[in-house]
Amino acid sequence: MREKGNQIAKKFVTFLLVLAMIAGSVVTVPTDVQAASKGKITLKKTSMTMYAGESVKVPVKSVTGVSKSKLSYKADKKIVMVSSKGVITAKKKGNVTITVASKTNGKIKAKLKLTVKAKPAKSTITLAKKSASLTVGKKAAIKVKKVKGLSSKEVTYKSSNKKVATVTKKGVVKAVGKGSATITVTSAVNKKAKAAFQVNVKSASIPVTSITTAPSMTLQTGSGAKIEYSIAPADATDKGVKITSSNPSVVAVIDGGILGVKAGQAIVTVAANNGTGKAKIKVTVKDKVVKVTKIDIHISDTGSGQLETLGYGKEATKQGIDTGKVSNVDTVKIYPSNATDKSIYWISTNPDVVTVDKNGLIKTTGVGECYIYACSCDGGAKSGKIRIQVLNTFTEDEAYQYLRKHPDVDQLWMAVTKSLYLEYADSLAKRNMYFNWSTGSQEGFFEQCDRGSLPGKGRTVYFLNGYYADKEDTKLLGKKMWQWMNVGADYKTTGQRALIDLDDPYKLIYDPNWNPADYE
Repeated sequence: MREKGNQIAKKFVTFLLVLAMIAGSVVTVPTDVQAASKGKITLKKTSMTMYAGESVKVPVKSVTGVSKSKLSYKADKKIVMVSSKGVITAKKKGNVTITVASKTNGKIKAKLKLTVKAKPAKSTITLAKKSASLTVGKKAAIKVKKVKGLSSKEVTYKSSNKKVATVTKKGVVKAVGKGSATITVTSAVNKKAKAAFQVNVKSASIPVTSITTAPSMTLQTGSGAKIEYSIAPADATDKGVKITSSNPSVVAVIDGGILGVKAGQAIVTVAANNGTGKAKIKVTVKDKVVKVTKIDIHISDTGSGQLETLGYGKEATKQGIDTGKVSNVDTVKIYPSNATDKSIYWISTNPDVVTVDKNGLIKTTGVGECYIYACSCDGGAKSGKIRIQVLNTFTEDEAYQYLRKHPDVDQLWMAVTKSLYLEYADSLAKRNMYFNWSTGSQEGFFEQCDRGSLPGKGRTVYFLNGYYADKEDTKLLGKKMWQWMNVGADYKTTGQRALIDLDDPYKLIYDPNWNPADYE
């Protein structure tokens, strides 16, 4: 029994010793052994390919349980070199395994299988576009189209002038100032492989907000004009405009100006090339104005400038010889015939003698002389002058009484009609007043001259001059009058003077027995 109890006691002691040993071993486990069971190094990829001459960093994705800054790299140095910072430089063709391990616990590690290819003859980067033109504030993206002789398309970007253009890690270019800059695109695995991206930056665009022009214009057919306009704001980037016509058959646009093609109207629009600025001009085209260059007045056979006679007074009004008209087609000729405005107006140099209205109607206002002439309304010309003589028109008795009361007056001048003259010829001859039908105007006798120029109420105006006859003159009996004049070839053979019959004043009667020398 005692022996059996001893054996049980020994077994119990042994059990306690084993427990003690187990407990001791748990407490004294090193920390690096604990970390090994928790730490880990993860790579982005476990295999890759490089060309000799390229450099790339070991693609460590994450490190847990140990310090990332305390990693070691081991590989065949004949094929690659790995720096303390994990940069792999491929030296020559071959296969190699790179071990990445924690410096504090070598059991925490990862492996990268690397294939190194022979160095290519040439390494290049080709861009989708080589340049861009931007305005300040705008952006553009640089895109790598393809690479040759490189194991990776990964590149870096650098601007030659950050005051002009900046670039992100992803190749997004932003224009920041006016000027030019070069963005250098470099391979991430071969610094010698590069490409250039040219950036030209313009100032930010300032649009045209308004255009000011004249609201309307007038042109003649065949004439042109330059469109004058002003732009706001004054510092607009693009001040160019486009000019259009709503009706080119009336107004044509030529070299920034306009041309009147035919009579009519059109709207000409001036619009900004950049911006909302716009202006409209109402253009009216009129037929070309042809001014009057000459006005001819032809009243009688003597033409413009002749003496014209009218009467003044109650008797003149009664006989219708106090008015006249000169504006009919036969008396006024306008040159050139295609003048645009052929209208005229009339002017009297002495309204106290005659007045003349816009229609060429003359009205006597007193006795005397003046001139009238026509002017074109377009200001282009005026006519020659017409001399107007206004004489009193007396009744028979007024003429008789005037001559009796004024014996010192050699002649009495007055305006009469032909019928009035013939009436006076008979009645006044009986009262010792005699008439002379003549263009020679002999002293002491009435004279009548046909003026035939300013027809008023269809009558022809004449004038008379005469005196009261003395006893010697009464020897001229009946209606016979004597006239001092040379009458022409028919009478040169006799050398005699002619007689005039008042019943037919236009008929000359030859009387060989009549000798005017008896009455000198």
